[in-house]
Amino acid sequence: MVNLRAAIVGCGSISSSHHTAAYVADSRVNLVAVVDPDHDRARAMARRFGVREVFSSLDEMLATTDVDLVSICTPPHLHAPLAITALRADCHVLCEQPAATNAADVARMAAVAAAEHRVLTFGFPYRHLTEARTARGLIDTGEIGEIYDVQLTAMRRSGASDRGCHVDRARAGSGPLIDIGVHVLDLAMWLTGFPEAIDTLCVTPDRVLGRGEGVRDGVEGLISRRGGAGTKWTGLVQYRDGMSLTIATSYAAQPADEEIIRVRLLGDKGGLEVFPLLLSHPNPPAPGHTRLVLPGEPWDHELAHRRQTAAFVDACLGRGPVPVTPAEAIHVQDIADRLYRSSHGTAAIAGPAATSTGNPAEPAGPVDPANPAEPAGPAGQANPGHTNLVREATSA
Repeated sequence: MVNLRAAIVGCGSISSSHHTAAYVADSRVNLVAVVDPDHDRARAMARRFGVREVFSSLDEMLATTDVDLVSICTPPHLHAPLAITALRADCHVLCEQPAATNAADVARMAAVAAAEHRVLTFGFPYRHLTEARTARGLIDTGEIGEIYDVQLTAMRRSGASDRGCHVDRARAGSGPLIDIGVHVLDLAMWLTGFPEAIDTLCVTPDRVLGRGEGVRDGVEGLISRRGGAGTKWTGLVQYRDGMSLTIATSYAAQPADEEIIRVRLLGDKGGLEVFPLLLSHPNPPAPGHTRLVLPGEPWDHELAHRRQTAAFVDACLGRGPVPVTPAEAIHVQDIADRLYRSSHGTAAIAGPAATSTGNPAEPAGPVDPANPAEPAGPAGQANPGHTNLVREATSA
């Protein structure tokens, strides 16, 4: 039986709610250590999940404990140095998103991983949601034709505090753009095949809607704080193949819902929304619509993280592809970098990023919409009309 030894660096909410549980659920992995400078927090997580070893630093852990896999779940500015340290210690690395605070750091991580012949991947679990896998299958089989427009939204009513790392430019990069926005940006790139961006435009206002009621005091502080990471971003990206992409992301907007995550793709044969799945075609017949039943619960992040971890372990064992390649992470981070520069009055640079290690790997192959875990068969005739893709809950 395979028994890979894993460690988690950073014992905050992401690691405790997703990474740790996913490792514990994988019979091929033995979670042997957790690392956090807050020793009490690390001990609490270790007790909760039955982990024996607790350390205050990655160097301390590597000096005394033999591990095969490391998950990096720290503030973004620490991702690159910690990942590089782990890679040089012969560990495979799963690094949380954003990959780093800039594309140059991601490229450095990628270079070390290649030199050390270690797996380096990144935490973009939206790809592993059943809705996203099904959407990928519909796109791969030509259901909506050639995509010409992508519209992305990732907004929270009050989703950050100025005491947290997410709103400090030095530690977080570009705030909500590479915290919550990067999830939908990565998903859009994965769905569309990582086209080449040629131009960007971005604005970040110095105020947010609804300041006051419903907005934490911390966000008020962020608005006026010099060097803050920004609370609202609106960006436009133009691609060489003619596709355009818009993204709106905020920690402190006032949407009707507490959080809005939207991924909409428009093609020359139809349109597709991912959350929730909604497929539309021109000239719908009257009356009615077609339903596609998906297994499981909607928006199942636990399942997505288990799939992500399983794919990482498969790659480490040489039994599957790297779930998110370094080249893909560089591609996404480069777009975020360009949007950030544009918002600060710096002209975007046309063409591929100077930090790129090459084009992202080609998609692994089409996905069958009826069975997202399996490759697709031949494309079928698209059903005309307005298709509402829904699911029925199934017991575990």
